[in-house]
This record gives sequence, C-alpha cells and structure tokens, in this order.
Amino acid sequence: MSSLSDFFDVLNIEPNDERLYQYALTHRSYIHQKRKNKREDQQERLEFFGDAVLKFVVSYYLMHKFPNMEEGMLTKIRARIISDRSLAKLGLQLKLDRFVLVSDSEKAFGGQQRPALLSDTFEAILGAVYLDKGVEYTQDWFSDIIEEYMSDYLDVDFIVDYKTFLQEIVQKYGSHLPAYDCYKMTGPEHKKMFHYKVVISLKGQRFEAIGEGENKKLAQQVAAKACVEQLRQQQLI
Repeated sequence: MSSLSDFFDVLNIEPNDERLYQYALTHRSYIHQKRKNKREDQQERLEFFGDAVLKFVVSYYLMHKFPNMEEGMLTKIRARIISDRSLAKLGLQLKLDRFVLVSDSEKAFGGQQRPALLSDTFEAILGAVYLDKGVEYTQDWFSDIIEEYMSDYLDVDFIVDYKTFLQEIVQKYGSHLPAYDCYKMTGPEHKKMFHYKVVISLKGQRFEAIGEGENKKLAQQVAAKACVEQLRQQQLI
C-alpha cells in the first residue's frame, strides 16, 4: 500500500482534512479485520454521498461543455461517465488499487481490483473531496479528470457496448444474430485469457473478427468492436 501523500500526488488533491480521505480508502473488510473503531467505518457513507455528488458535478460539467445539446444526449453521455464500468476503469487508471485498504482475505483474491470495489471507492473519494474542499473545487477537480481520462465518452458517436451495437446492426438488416465462439484459452488457471471469434452476415457479405480478454464478456466485446470497425472501413455503417 502506498502512502496517503502519494495518493494526494496521484489524484492531484490538496487536502484540508486528511482523515476524510483515509475513511474513503478504508474498506469495511479492513475495519473488521483490524478491529477498528466503528467511527472509522465511513467508506460506505461517503460512497452514498459521493454518488449524489457525481451526478451533480457531471451534469454541471456537461451543461457548460455542450450548451446547445439536447437533454436526451446529455443524459446518454452522463450515463457513460457515471457507469460502474467507467468508474472501475478510472479507478485502475488512478491506481486506487494501490491505495485502498482491504482485509488480507479480500486481498488474497485480488479484491482491491474488483470493479465494484474500485467504483465504490472512487465515489467515496469524490464525497470526501466535496466535504473537504467544497463545490467549486470539486467541480474543477472532476472536470480535469474527465478531460484527462474520460474524454472519449464525450464523443456523441462513442459506443460503450459493442456487442449490443453489433446485434442491433444485423437485426436492422434482417440478418442472423452474431455468433460467438471461444476457440481457445491460454495462460495459467488463475489468469486465463479467453480468445473469441465473432461471425456475422450483412448485406450478403460474411464478416468475422477476433478478440481476447481476461473473461468471456470482455473477449466478446473486443471481438465485437473489431467487427464494427471492419464494417466502418467497408462503409456499411
């Protein structure tokens, strides 16, 4: 575990009350293992508050970033940014797995890198920033994070779920649903890589693409993305 000062450097935070951030980075499993005082079990409360702060600061950012955009598209972009998947990815980019305190049993299974734990921890940190520094600081701080780490989500043509997008394309043209096949698995048992192939027919043409990932869902998403890019190159979508 890295130090709290390293955490402030990585996340570019100038704290007033460091305790708030210590609370945000301390998972309940750690509290129980170390038999800490219940007053220190604050992460879930901060996450609850941070969830509300997240919606507000992202809405504020988008209202100013896109003054002429319709509400429906603003809602769609906000949903991309605040999704658990996006926050978990952000958590890894910000190295939160290095800073969050979890129990030994949680750590033994890589718990500090679980997507749900990362997204919850980030929301707790956001709640801590707001309580510590106020609304204007929080808005500026999170705006910088969006610009640096999440700018892809601001593209109106950005696709989050390539599997669903690909399925919608073939259904639109009355074709069969995409067929996914796991053609091999590599790596040791505790760190397997899944290799998938997807095949579709569209406008009388056959397309196939491959993808790999640390789980089946991710590998299928990567394959679907590669297939979508093929269709774009062929100017079919």
